Amino acid sequence: MMMVVAVIISKPGMEKQVRQLLDTLVAPSMAESGCLDIHLNEAIDKSGTFAFITRWRTEGDFDRHLSTPYVKAFLDKVPSLLSTPPAVQRWTIIAPASKNSRDPG
Repeated sequence: MMMVVAVIISKPGMEKQVRQLLDTLVAPSMAESGCLDIHLNEAIDKSGTFAFITRWRTEGDFDRHLSTPYVKAFLDKVPSLLSTPPAVQRWTIIAPASKNSRDPG
């Protein structure tokens, strides 16, 4: 199992467009058999700074994900909206842990 963290920083004024494009990646990514989970996040103190945190069964699954038509289309559309290229890091999960979410009510 592996985790990928991708940080995407929009140009000022492009936050909404980038957020909308990123959001279109969530459902098709989750539909891929190798995607275990995906979380799209935005920095609390930096509007327009986004992070995808995803878990994949194997590195090969993630590599196949990068070659899907919808990811390629995203990568073609987004460069003019970003202040820097996406920063993508691959991580080996050493000690997986999760907590069931509970309704605070």
